[in-house]
Amino acid sequence: MTSAPRISVVMPVYNGGRYLTEAIDSVLAQSFEDFELIVLDDGSTDDSAEIAQRYAAREPRLSLHRLPHRGLVATLNHGLELARGDYIARADADDLNHRHRFARQCSYMDRHPDVGICGSSMRVIGGYEWRVSLDPEQLRCQLLFGMPMSHGSAVFRRAWLSASGLRYDSEFSHAEDFDLLERAAQLTKLGNVPEILYEYRFHATQVSRVHGGVQSERSGSVRARQLARLGMRASAEDLDLLRQFGERALSTSPAVAVEWMKRLIAANERTRIYRPEALRRVLAERLYGAVAGSPSLRPWAAWTFRNSGIDEGVCRSAGRALRLVARSSLPLATARRLARVPGRIATFRTPGPTTPIRAVRHLWRRGELDVREFYVFHDRCAVFLVVSKVACTSMKTAIASAYDLRVPDADSIHDVDLWRRRIPSFEHAIGRCPDSCRDYFKFAFVRNPLDRLVSCYEDQVAGRPRWRPAFPGYPFVPARISFGGFVDIVARIPDTLSDRHFRGQHSSIFRDGRAEVDFVGRFENLDADWEKVAEACRFPAELPRLKASPSRRRNYRDYYSARSLDAVRRRYHTDFSEFGYEREYAELLARLGESG
Repeated sequence: MTSAPRISVVMPVYNGGRYLTEAIDSVLAQSFEDFELIVLDDGSTDDSAEIAQRYAAREPRLSLHRLPHRGLVATLNHGLELARGDYIARADADDLNHRHRFARQCSYMDRHPDVGICGSSMRVIGGYEWRVSLDPEQLRCQLLFGMPMSHGSAVFRRAWLSASGLRYDSEFSHAEDFDLLERAAQLTKLGNVPEILYEYRFHATQVSRVHGGVQSERSGSVRARQLARLGMRASAEDLDLLRQFGERALSTSPAVAVEWMKRLIAANERTRIYRPEALRRVLAERLYGAVAGSPSLRPWAAWTFRNSGIDEGVCRSAGRALRLVARSSLPLATARRLARVPGRIATFRTPGPTTPIRAVRHLWRRGELDVREFYVFHDRCAVFLVVSKVACTSMKTAIASAYDLRVPDADSIHDVDLWRRRIPSFEHAIGRCPDSCRDYFKFAFVRNPLDRLVSCYEDQVAGRPRWRPAFPGYPFVPARISFGGFVDIVARIPDTLSDRHFRGQHSSIFRDGRAEVDFVGRFENLDADWEKVAEACRFPAELPRLKASPSRRRNYRDYYSARSLDAVRRRYHTDFSEFGYEREYAELLARLGESG
């Protein structure tokens, strides 16, 4: 037998052939080469074993173990027994590993001999980033709410694991990672590498979607065990509050939540399970995140937080305090001051007497003028987030055909009452996606900001009668205006006060740094990306194929000057970087430079 490697990588797979090649490639491409990759096939009925076998035939570091189907828990425990390395790294068969993951985590474990398990920050493929905490004491406290690290990014110290006898428990199947980590935290320190070393993939067949109900129930049992250790009775209300804070979306009254947190702090003062300052810090961050993530909360919610006595410096900076107020609710005058926009830009004068009232009401209730729109389809467990100027009409038409819903014209497809009458399982939601849909497949599409703004200008501004406002509530955007003038106006309006046609797409899809969708498609790749959505939502195969329709206008590049290009780049810098449109910007910049 060859000498033991530094790291043993345990990768279980069950019918995961679709993503297995990418997962294995991401392991074999590591800059740290002293590892073995143990692929455990849990009785797959697809081509998973054959894919792994082809790799094993040419890669001596990879070994394939074919097992009868016994489930993930038994497969993982078998992998722990086979591992020979100093460290055992988890890797899922549908996720990706950063090239320097093993090097960074091995170095971390070498430098921290008292840490038994370490994870890392991660990125959701096509979505948000999760920046993890680094303080071991805070990581223990975070286990009250959920996982403080991605299980797929975990690295175990094998000597400690063998000495403790810790293994996955089949009684907590589908929440076995949460259970194991919580028990481990009683025996060793947990740690995290701050860098993003792991990329997590959302898809329709993963455990959280297929077994979401069982996972939630067993996760509740782990939380109840921690409350019992504090001497607290774990009522259904207590567990629901922990879930809400874990998801950073508070539906309970903030005053009730603060009182519950004070009881938790008092219980810890008696038992000394957690370091008091670490617990207060984690509770303050969770309270801040939950309040800021709930757009319907009123200003008294922010006041409750600021006077809760739980704040440990989380909201003491003026910037974060104002952000919290803006996320909950604010009057129009305050919105102007916070956004630092000239008064004429934030003036809401429209022909109809009710429009200003609606505008102020939206600001009061949701902290922003625009209201996001969701189409929720219960029987297909799918949620469509509408983002303007990305072929939404075509998508709605295609989805309607899956329900045999025929509409007479393009305008009718936007009639929510029509959908509700014809589709019993349909629910229309605005503002925030309902908590009941957290296990659904959520998707949205985006578009090159440069192209999108030109399309917005041509469709909404150019050619409109002078007496008809291009955007209700925005009379300062006249019908007769050059594209450069239109860009100048749009670039001065912050997303909080923007119409959906010219607000940043990033702010429509992300909240507090977290994506509210699982998949972000691209208008430029509409045909192929729509196929992925149709497959994940289990739409029928005969669903209309979507393609970007040929435009009657000139190429969007013909509209831009160096000045307007710079204004768009500054206004939508997050969209450019987040959705991968920097290349189009660079190409147009070079073209303008060549033309003098």
